[in-house]
Amino acid sequence: MGHQQTKSKEFFKSFLSIGKALRAIKDGKLYREQNKTFAGYCERRFGFSRFQGINLANAYTVHENLLTIVNNKEEKLLLTKESQYREFARLKTAEKQQEAYKKIEETYAEGEGEVTAKNIREVIKEFIGDSGQTRQKRTVKLVSAGVKITDKGIEFGKLDSETVKIIAKMKEALAKGKSIKISY
Repeated sequence: MGHQQTKSKEFFKSFLSIGKALRAIKDGKLYREQNKTFAGYCERRFGFSRFQGINLANAYTVHENLLTIVNNKEEKLLLTKESQYREFARLKTAEKQQEAYKKIEETYAEGEGEVTAKNIREVIKEFIGDSGQTRQKRTVKLVSAGVKITDKGIEFGKLDSETVKIIAKMKEALAKGKSIKISY
């Protein structure tokens, strides 16, 4: 085995090991010993965001879910990067993840192209019914925006200019009869 292949296998095992540890820390709320939040723990301990911590933990969970369909033989999995696992994590059940993996395996196991996160994303879209619309990548922080929900609707307090622009785009889409999807 070449030096590059050895390094690649070591990295693969290390991001899964980190994901396993982060899953246990997050689920068991073990971060509370030194930090108030999981985000704070990730930033102080590892220097990365809560989202990266969750992505690594999810990668481990997906890996465990997929090992059951290849009889726990890691070398048989076609996935080698966290970004590939991240796409599978969009499917919320182990069964859906396994079903999607089987489709990936059928398509790419016979050397019919490279298994990339982008290729996986296309297969995952079939399972989640993604219409191809791009998601709004900005998060509206409702708490800090002073949001008040009443029986007449939602009232906003002081908003930053980016949030105002996002709300204007949402209103415009609704006025044209388009639907909007809000994920959090």
